[in-house]
Amino acid sequence: YRRLRGLLLSEAKMVEIIRKFAQVDQAAQVGDREAVGIINDLTQDGDGDIVDPDGCDLSDYQNNPVVLFNHDPNAIVARSKVTRLTSPSRLKAFITFPPEGISAKADEVCGLLKNGFLNGLSIGFSAIEWKPLSGGGKHFTSWALREFSVVSVPSNPNALVTVRSAGAC
Repeated sequence: YRRLRGLLLSEAKMVEIIRKFAQVDQAAQVGDREAVGIINDLTQDGDGDIVDPDGCDLSDYQNNPVVLFNHDPNAIVARSKVTRLTSPSRLKAFITFPPEGISAKADEVCGLLKNGFLNGLSIGFSAIEWKPLSGGGKHFTSWALREFSVVSVPSNPNALVTVRSAGAC
C-alpha cells in the first residue's frame, strides 16, 4: 500500500472532483472593434413591460442597422447584425464599430465598452401589438426594432454585452 499524507491509500476516502465548464459563445473571437450582446429577451424590464423577442420585425432595422449611444440619433457609434435565438428566446447583436478616427464618440464608446465600463444595451422600437399585464405594464407581442443603443443602465437587466476582446479600440 502507498502512503497518502499519512494514510494508507486503502484508508483514504476518494474525493469526487466536480468540473463545470462555461458554455463559450460561438462568436467569442471578436476583433478589436467588435462586440456581441443580448439586446432583448423575455425578462420584464424596469418599466414593467415585456418585449417578446419572437414578435420582433427586423426588416426595417436590417436596412439601417445603426447602434446609437444612449438612444441619441445624433450619436451613431456602430452598426450591427441582429439574429434571433431560441431556447430561450432572445435577440443577439454582433456589433462593429467604425475604424478608429472616423468618429470621436464611437472611439470613446468602443473604448468604454471594450474595457468593461459600459455593458448595457437597450432597444428602441415601434409597438405594433400589445396586451396589458395583470400587474401593470404591457406585453409587446409584435413590434419593429428601430435601433438599439449602448447605455450605462439598461431597462432590461439581461440586455448586456456578452463577448468583447480586451483592450482599447
